[in-house]
Amino acid sequence: MAVTVNLVLYPQIQNGAEFAAVKKKLQTTLSVDAETVDSWYSTVNPTAILSDVEESIAAKYLSAIKECGAECNLQPSDRDKASWALEQKSNPVSTDLFVCPFCEYEEQVAKGSKLEKCPECDLVIVEWENKIRKEAEDEKIRRRLMRDQRLKGDKQDDPETNRRELARLRELQREIVKELGIKPPSALWVFFEKHTISLSFAICLLVIALTGVGFRYLDLYLEHLAHEAAVIAAPSEQVLDVAQLVAVAVEMQQQGNREILTEIVEATQLMRGPEGGARQEIMHAAQQMMKGVNPEIFLDVASKMAPSTARAKLAPGEAEPAIVNLDTVGGISGLQGVSIFSSEELQEIAPSLVEHGPDKILAVLKKKQFFKDQLNLTGSEIVAQGIVEMDGSAIVNLLSSVKQDPEWDQYLLSQVNQYIFNANLDAADLLADRIRNPVVRINAFARMMEEHLLREDRLAVKVLRARVEIDLVKIENPDARAEVILGLGQRLAAVGSPVEPAGSISSVQRMANDSRKPLEKSALISWLAVAHMNAGNKEQARRLLRNAQKVAGQVSLLNDRISAFTKLARRYYDVRNNTLASEILSEASMLAATKLEHQSRSVAFGKIALAQAYMGDFVGTRESIDNAAEGEGKQQLSVKVAEMLVEEERFYEALVWIETLEDEVEYSRLELRLSSALFYAGRTREALSRIEQSVPRMQRIYEPSERGLLTSQYARLLARLGKGDHSEQLFREAEAVSRGLTRRKSQINLGLVAINRAKVFQLERAREIVVNELTESMIGDPIDTEILVTERVIKNLLPEGTAAR
Repeated sequence: MAVTVNLVLYPQIQNGAEFAAVKKKLQTTLSVDAETVDSWYSTVNPTAILSDVEESIAAKYLSAIKECGAECNLQPSDRDKASWALEQKSNPVSTDLFVCPFCEYEEQVAKGSKLEKCPECDLVIVEWENKIRKEAEDEKIRRRLMRDQRLKGDKQDDPETNRRELARLRELQREIVKELGIKPPSALWVFFEKHTISLSFAICLLVIALTGVGFRYLDLYLEHLAHEAAVIAAPSEQVLDVAQLVAVAVEMQQQGNREILTEIVEATQLMRGPEGGARQEIMHAAQQMMKGVNPEIFLDVASKMAPSTARAKLAPGEAEPAIVNLDTVGGISGLQGVSIFSSEELQEIAPSLVEHGPDKILAVLKKKQFFKDQLNLTGSEIVAQGIVEMDGSAIVNLLSSVKQDPEWDQYLLSQVNQYIFNANLDAADLLADRIRNPVVRINAFARMMEEHLLREDRLAVKVLRARVEIDLVKIENPDARAEVILGLGQRLAAVGSPVEPAGSISSVQRMANDSRKPLEKSALISWLAVAHMNAGNKEQARRLLRNAQKVAGQVSLLNDRISAFTKLARRYYDVRNNTLASEILSEASMLAATKLEHQSRSVAFGKIALAQAYMGDFVGTRESIDNAAEGEGKQQLSVKVAEMLVEEERFYEALVWIETLEDEVEYSRLELRLSSALFYAGRTREALSRIEQSVPRMQRIYEPSERGLLTSQYARLLARLGKGDHSEQLFREAEAVSRGLTRRKSQINLGLVAINRAKVFQLERAREIVVNELTESMIGDPIDTEILVTERVIKNLLPEGTAAR
């Protein structure tokens, strides 16, 4: 049973306290009236305030009473009341109860001491007391202000009361006047009584007012006559021209073509860049004209026409600049292009999504260097093979490109698909890791993710997605990266992925948000528009394309701005807005022809030609190529067009362009690429037909090193197509041609022959070539390493029975 005590109050107060203050505090703290408190202090005996209560409860009251300044203590309940003495008997260790005002935490502290901070909630007691004190002071101030405001309001009520009384007296006066039969004065009379004016002044005001009214009616009559004369008069030539333009715009709006008209105007204006707010000026003048204000300003603005003829920038060797056709028919032609493009310019015109290592070596084999004869400085320059003049480090860097082998990557991808078809996903996973090109490897991962989605294995899909993210970082071109991401999302959405295509769209959106270059950002936003269009959200696609236009318009340099809008034209074609896509390319052609210098103009027309070919406008493509280049430069652009069409799997369109090539090396290289693409697209018979038709022409290549390299590549593809005898014949021809070359060229060609043999599973013959033919270590070591890697893939990762081991 709990110990009970009595709380005894002594008729005494603590030192330094006053009776009145202590009594008042006790009334407030204990919620008792003044008479009760007075009764406690009117006797000489102690008073038991609480009886037979638990000690913990009594202790709280004890602490509160002592804070009021009174004297009290606790006495056991069984103790006789007579033993209560007037002198307080306190415990040996006197304590006070601390209660936190915020969290109500309780703690016994030494008497007279005080905690500075609550141990439970870290409340600073001094700050809390200061806050309470300040709030009390603020409340006093508020009450005083309210009292002052009431007093002020009472003072303001006095004049109002007087006014009401005066109005009541006047009303009473009017009633008395009516009772007496006297007519009260009118309001006007009362006004004149208060505000007296001269009669002459009033007459003058009346005359002036009547004169103003008369002149106003006269002006209206004259305006009516002028309006009738203007209606009857014949319109000027300027008015006729502007009226025709306005009528055309209104007719297009009535026919439902307002949207396309607005898009064309916005695109062309943004492509031209900021020109002092010309559109805002026209809109303001049109609004004023429609309100009937200064129509001549609108006529002046609207009649500002571009000159009917324009001239291009002067090119080297030209006597005078070429005239640029600005008409809607005929196109732009007659411009002088460059004779050859550098490799950097070609990469800018058409950046490759997949790097071809053998093509890179082939390009180096074709290069020639010209330098002065040190023994005869006045004589003609000496011509040397570029590869012969390369130092050892350059040779090693060149041969490292043999790792970038798209045909081998495509073959491994086909075997990954075969593993997946046979439900061997573990083997497919291991083989996919051996694909070096990130784009092709992502395609392999995508095929595996499709299979895992069909099996509802979400964890495996997440793991593969993480590997895809690693490969995406390796794709340096943001435009190409966005294309790969959105293509992957579309594939996964087709097999029921719950997070696609929203996930891929979000990834590209983050890329666009993080981009700080307007040229790059515009391309990314346009890819987002295509993704939304494919997802069925046409309105969002339209908004994004307009945003992409605005961002492209922020590009400062004109040649870069033309490049940005050329990319936009492709995306407009992707969303089936062929009209605006063609208009953008037309405007880009005109700007490039009239504003850019010779070299930049040629590069711009090269990009325009690629965009026109992408859209299927091959007549326009040839016209742009003619404006961009001449001689070998035309061949370079035609090659880029054909490569782009092969990548887009538009094989027979690519074949038409390949047939126009005069360079036997480029013709044979592209025929090989076309046949390989046909084969991996599942069109084996067509691939075999093309490769067999192009072999005789390939053998007409004059330069032995180039012919030897291409011959071994043709042999490799024929072996892949199952033509082993023909393949072996070409391999031997390639080896024979390579042995007849100079030492370095011979070594490189034989090394590439060895790699090609290894990748059609002729490992022993490849080893023989490396051991017996490749004597230079800087050539033999990279070749030997690549063959070793290929051998491991063939023996350990490819399906059994693919080839004889």
